[in-house]
Amino acid sequence: MTQAHLKRAFVAVYATVNTALLLDALRRRRADGALGSAGALAAHSAPLLFMVSLYTRRQGRTSERLPWLRGAVATATVLSLVGAGGRRRRLSGTAGAAVLGTELYVRWYSRLGRAESVDLAAGGRLPDDLVFVDLAGDAVTAGDLRGRPVALFFYRGNWCPLCMAQVREMADRWRELETLGVDVVLISPQSDEQTRELARRFDVRFRYLTDPDMSGAQRLGLVHERGVPLGIPGYDPDTVFPTVLVLDAEGTIVFSDQTDNYRVRPEPETILAALRGATGSVPA
Repeated sequence: MTQAHLKRAFVAVYATVNTALLLDALRRRRADGALGSAGALAAHSAPLLFMVSLYTRRQGRTSERLPWLRGAVATATVLSLVGAGGRRRRLSGTAGAAVLGTELYVRWYSRLGRAESVDLAAGGRLPDDLVFVDLAGDAVTAGDLRGRPVALFFYRGNWCPLCMAQVREMADRWRELETLGVDVVLISPQSDEQTRELARRFDVRFRYLTDPDMSGAQRLGLVHERGVPLGIPGYDPDTVFPTVLVLDAEGTIVFSDQTDNYRVRPEPETILAALRGATGSVPA
């Protein structure tokens, strides 16, 4: 089994193990004592609460190392062991699973393992014949995007909560974007219907494009093989690396974010500053 297969299964395993151990801690709370039980419950509930919070947050990013989550799990683990008494051996195994799983999530799973593409660095240009498809089924080339500055977001799909939060952040700044006279283009390998649902959700004048066979992503080196976690219906296993590019009116890349951590994305103000520079509103 490759690392890509392991990563694809990781979130489902991480959530399942913590849920099972949380339920076990609830069942054994009287035998484990107040302190041991409280520590075990907190150690396994903190990761689950974090995963749920990703779907409710309005910011399209987290801190890189998640100190609050790691600190909460580690502290809860210590408390469970201190209060465990004669049951320390059993609790050390279950609490240790929470610590290990969280460290793997932060240090291993969150990393995308991508190499930055020099072709997408500032100063480069997208191939003029790079083709995507709009919601009307018409082909749109990179050359068609010229004429005014544009922010290109390659996003993983509606299933990705941080991608959706990032889109929401830009939608919240729509008036400013409209005043600048720039375009925001969202590109994903997901289906037309899934993309239409996204367009209905935000109801702003973004351009929604799809890359149905991922030929565009392949040319740009953006294919993330088996990047869609197990258990998400309606999506193929492969997706794209989350990427943000800002192009000036001539199509030259003036800003590029090729994150290697799916939880770390550029701030909206950073993207807007690059767009202002591309319009000549402020120095780039």
